[in-house]
Amino acid sequence: MRGIVQAACILLSVAPVLGAETVYGRWTVDPAACQEHGMVLSVAPTALQWPDTVCAVRRSYRVAETWYASAHCLDSASDVAVQLRMKGGRLHLDWAGTPVEFRRCP
Repeated sequence: MRGIVQAACILLSVAPVLGAETVYGRWTVDPAACQEHGMVLSVAPTALQWPDTVCAVRRSYRVAETWYASAHCLDSASDVAVQLRMKGGRLHLDWAGTPVEFRRCP
């Protein structure tokens, strides 16, 4: 029973809000990078992946339109605080206090 409750909590915490744009997918600062396999960020419910590292989402929750997560990256000694928010079709990411705006890859 405990496993079912945990699974339900995880699904509820990472599921996108119905009708809202999702943060999940492939994102880049420069749209040309999508075709060139350049600097692309992949966002999934349980992971954030850059070309040079993978980060496991350890904890996450949503408040209004912002997804807050604590991620542990393979190349990092400690967890990183991450905030993701959709705004005008773009992904606004705050990575440990550094804001970056991304566009969705086609």
